[in-house]
Amino acid sequence: MLSPTNDLYSTLEIIFHHFNKDLFDSSLPSVMFTINRKVSCMGYFSADRWRSANSDSCHEISVNPAYISNNALIDVCQTLAHEMVHEWQRCFGTVSRNGYHNKEWAEKMFAIGLIPSDTGKEGGKKTGQNMSDSPAKNGLFIHSCIALIQNKGLKMPWIDRYSSATSTPNISISSLISDPTDDETGAIDSLTCSVNELIALGESGTMPQGSQSSYKQKYSCADCLANVWGKKDLLIVCGGCGVEFDLV
Repeated sequence: MLSPTNDLYSTLEIIFHHFNKDLFDSSLPSVMFTINRKVSCMGYFSADRWRSANSDSCHEISVNPAYISNNALIDVCQTLAHEMVHEWQRCFGTVSRNGYHNKEWAEKMFAIGLIPSDTGKEGGKKTGQNMSDSPAKNGLFIHSCIALIQNKGLKMPWIDRYSSATSTPNISISSLISDPTDDETGAIDSLTCSVNELIALGESGTMPQGSQSSYKQKYSCADCLANVWGKKDLLIVCGGCGVEFDLV
């Protein structure tokens, strides 16, 4: 059994190596992960921060535990991917002044399926000092996240019990995949849930009462077999067949 420390850091390693392969062609060197509580910061990248006894060096990616439990799992994934783009730029591009997100960084974000924005939503400035992002529809990032859930059964094994911080809300990801399969819909549900809710779901098998998650249930038309997903206890009538959808 892994220790709590190894349990948490091995999960960050799994996400890093999955994205490195899917989004960066396995080009990024391994990093040192750290946990920090820097105010108003979900994570950061620090180049060549660590040196070994053999004089080897490595970069650092740090994650703030105060943000993890109350944010959606996809926010954790976006934070790591965002910082990995900084690592990519350090290794293969041209870095601007400390903390500035330049045009080259923004273009790489677009390339991996994340839309950079100073507001965290589409329509904001694409470059600047303080930047967030949102997933592009049918982009590499959202498909990579779905594969991560499906293949690795990703979950955050430990959370800060006293966490209260939340990030800028992202756009709904339910519309980011065109005609999702059942498995993809389940993965999207997991990505949309807060990490806290996913832990409660794993413990009880049901979503917590009063949850504000976009967790959905599947409904199906018995005649034409059309499927829709929505919140619990919906009454839905098929427009083509005129019959009620059944909860599956």
